[in-house]
Amino acid sequence: MICPRNSWAHFWSPSVKDTTYGKILSKDNHTPSSPMMIMEHWVPCLITDNHNNARGHTPNSRPNFLQPCEGCNLHYPYYIADLRPKCILFFAIDRNLNLKIHNNQHRVDRNSLLRTTERHTNKRVQTTQSHHSLRTLAYNDYL
Repeated sequence: MICPRNSWAHFWSPSVKDTTYGKILSKDNHTPSSPMMIMEHWVPCLITDNHNNARGHTPNSRPNFLQPCEGCNLHYPYYIADLRPKCILFFAIDRNLNLKIHNNQHRVDRNSLLRTTERHTNKRVQTTQSHHSLRTLAYNDYL
């Protein structure tokens, strides 16, 4: 089992009809035909900035911020190694695309972040490409 550090991936999920993001926790090859990976699920979060209105951005120029998923129907319930991630994905390695994250975490004013829990203000990352671009790449790879 390989445990990469700060590795990210995304893939097209036909069940949600969108790209799905994850931080890779481990890669394993239990069966020779299908190497698998376990990822912590991250979802796009909406950030509004009073100085730079999101309506003025095109989908391709809008920044893409991610936060940990609090649990959804994609969750893989048989992961018992670590209880901190709320939502775990189990996916084939050959079906994912690498995801690049900015080195420094984006910091915004607490009042400008639309969030669901306090945990999200401390744990948030920004991708190097827009959600629109990554969604298109993932869908084309899926086809």
